[in-house]
Amino acid sequence: MSRTVLAGAVAMSVAAITSFVVVLFAGGRETVPAALSAGLEAAGRDRRAIANDVAGLADAFGRLDERLDTIDGRIAELLARSGEPTTPTGAGAGSEAGQVADERALERLDALVSRLEALSAGQPVTGARFGAPQAESPEESQAIVEEMQAVAIDPTPVPQERLQALRELRARDGRSREVTLAMIELVESPDIAPRLRADIVRNLHGVEFAELKAPLLRILESDPHRETKSETIESLEPFYGDADVRAAVERVRDSDPDPRLRLEAGMRLLESGLVGGATR
Repeated sequence: MSRTVLAGAVAMSVAAITSFVVVLFAGGRETVPAALSAGLEAAGRDRRAIANDVAGLADAFGRLDERLDTIDGRIAELLARSGEPTTPTGAGAGSEAGQVADERALERLDALVSRLEALSAGQPVTGARFGAPQAESPEESQAIVEEMQAVAIDPTPVPQERLQALRELRARDGRSREVTLAMIELVESPDIAPRLRADIVRNLHGVEFAELKAPLLRILESDPHRETKSETIESLEPFYGDADVRAAVERVRDSDPDPRLRLEAGMRLLESGLVGGATR
């Protein structure tokens, strides 16, 4: 529960008690039962609101614990797949190669912990995802891109893991044609949650592969989720010079039942300089 919500609830309770005191002194003894009843009822409502907020906060922390468990599992998986000797096997116990591998693994874990602490404190987070070191050689950076591309393309990992790989590739300019088509195919899967669909489309902003245009148009025409359609309008921006794309965005601007989508489509067309077929 935020401080603002708590302060508001406390203020409401204080206001209720103040009203009771004012009525008590202004109206005399005969008004005491009614004023007391009204004050207690208002205070009860405030207590219930606070209890609901606390329950919501507990639920949020429960979800955070689940996500941290998922991150722990992901760390273990990445270390297992890294191929670097972290045990006596291969490099030999106490060998120089084994110590270097251990140090690199600890650096990655320390970086991830720092990133999680910064996120929990609301601070900006920089550097590579998945706990990668802040400084990377070109070879290390390319290896991470290739690993993330493999995760994004592979249909085996859970959608959330593939989305995380796509985010990493967007930050590293590594969204290949194969990655783009695999992820847009995931968006069109029937069992993908609306917010996940929207997030995938958001991370395809700026991609200009021609093969992306047709599935984005299908999503814009048929997806019932407002946020997904909103992100699709922006992801279609590289194709606004195409007559079919422009016509689809104009239909949203002119006739979509959601006024926010109509406004956004109109603004996008204005910003692109393409309104009613006119090119700047």
